[in-house]
Amino acid sequence: MATNHTAIKAHKRISRLFGWQLTIFAMLFAVIGGYAIYRTFAAPNPNLPGDLNNDNVVNVVDLSILLSKFGTTNLAFDINGSGSINITDLSILLTNYNRRYTPPAAVKTAAVSITNSGFVPATISINAGDQITWTNNDSVPHQIAADPHPAHDSIVDFDSSVALQPGDSLSFFFETGGTFSLHDESNPSDSRYRLTIVVK
Repeated sequence: MATNHTAIKAHKRISRLFGWQLTIFAMLFAVIGGYAIYRTFAAPNPNLPGDLNNDNVVNVVDLSILLSKFGTTNLAFDINGSGSINITDLSILLTNYNRRYTPPAAVKTAAVSITNSGFVPATISINAGDQITWTNNDSVPHQIAADPHPAHDSIVDFDSSVALQPGDSLSFFFETGGTFSLHDESNPSDSRYRLTIVVK
């Protein structure tokens, strides 16, 4: 029993002697490490509060950066926009700790050229959520319209009233799957100006 008591006393003495040194070491590590990391990485991620180095995850690196700036008015790392880095910023960071941000997939755009010989290509396949951009490469105006003529109502929210002047473009996102037909309202019976879009 005396040996345990002696060991506890020794541990307390060591803690008293080195406790403040460990605290100073931890603070220096946070300040120096945070500054080095801050100088190395990009600006904070606006999509994930607390991701100060913009690596799409809130982790110990971000915590180190925040602690190195704690109490300052460095607006680049002021998570809540209060004008200073404080306990609220720390709380936000800790709330998001270990969270990841996955950027949305890039929107794919398919191109359709309107020429004097018709729509090129005449059939196109895309995925739901993709965009199609029509460009009038002809010398006369063209008006893309959804079938059937003259109702033009087979594609929800598609504006069939836009006339594309030479050089103009029109883009539309196809959000739902299906097969859609379009035509040139200026030439509704001309088979060269028919387009079939398959949305998977």
